[in-house]
Amino acid sequence: MNTTIVGNSKSIYVDGLFYGESGIGRYTSSIIRMFLKRNFTVATAVPYSKREVFLNEYANLSENLKVYFVNYSKFSLKGFLHLSFLLKKLEKESAVFIFPHINMPIYVPERSIVVIHDLRPFTPFWDRGKIKRYILYRLYSRAMKKAKAVVCISRTVQEELESIFPKYSKKIHVVKNTYESSLVEIDIGSKSNVHGSYILFVGNRKWYKNIGGLIKAFQLIKDEISHNLLILGKGESDSDEYDALTRELNLERRVKHIKNADDNTLAALYKHADLFVMPSFYEGFGFPPFEAVYFGCPAIFSDIPIFRELWGEAGLYFDPHKPEDIAEKIFTVLVNKDFRDKLLEKQKRVLENFTEDKMAEKFIQVIEKVLST
Repeated sequence: MNTTIVGNSKSIYVDGLFYGESGIGRYTSSIIRMFLKRNFTVATAVPYSKREVFLNEYANLSENLKVYFVNYSKFSLKGFLHLSFLLKKLEKESAVFIFPHINMPIYVPERSIVVIHDLRPFTPFWDRGKIKRYILYRLYSRAMKKAKAVVCISRTVQEELESIFPKYSKKIHVVKNTYESSLVEIDIGSKSNVHGSYILFVGNRKWYKNIGGLIKAFQLIKDEISHNLLILGKGESDSDEYDALTRELNLERRVKHIKNADDNTLAALYKHADLFVMPSFYEGFGFPPFEAVYFGCPAIFSDIPIFRELWGEAGLYFDPHKPEDIAEKIFTVLVNKDFRDKLLEKQKRVLENFTEDKMAEKFIQVIEKVLST
């Protein structure tokens, strides 16, 4: 792919080493598309293993896109070194360098922006050990020190960041995510790829997502509803504790675990679900509820600060530590169609606050501030 530089201030680098993954990967895809659609020239580095998927996604937006397919991945020693060479090469033609995560290489250009999505390693919801927490602390600290600006995706994350790394508070800007992505452009047919009615969860299978609590809640009301429970998301193994819990509770026929799904399948699952449940103990933002609501599926949430910030009075909240409370809220929505429709109507109005235009406006303001200083 060739690119034409359209003025240095509109030529940017967006790190793409997370491309193709959930969470930060979807965010990376979202901001690349956002800038391309606003006539920015975007350079990015993407793992070669994602080449085909990447080219398909950006086939219609390639005019101002220059992609370097690389043979290293995020947080690899090879990547920390070799990405430095690429960034030095791009430094004269790129106005700013945006890193959707803290995986900054050895050499970091001066006009860099780092995005902080959450501070989970420094919370009680971290389960990867003290050594990895310390390493991540150093990486967070280094990324914010090297960056000219730090973008947080919510005020909740901003407050957490300022409490742990107060010396970087003057660099912080809040730029909330958009629900708009390549997913919302998919044309879905009228038929579902799943038979029967169902409740949906989408997310990775890490313990802080509270999938176990959701399965236990479903067990409490399974005989009172006709719905199945679909759990969509990748895990670290083919079979994990949630598969085991499903078997232990004899729920194999009612709880379906889908480990992999393309965007077409995901969009169809959102559209035909009757309810989306987000039972997490901790989140920095949470894309799936926004996607669910966009496709016409109402969502209910854990009563934690981030969801209160994002959804306010349009949310229906439960105590994530109490399966019986999760079950009660699920049942409330499923048995009362009028309540469900009104909940969805309120939540669709929330989407108006998270459009791509609003995200782009805020992000461009950060870029302009970086360039002005």
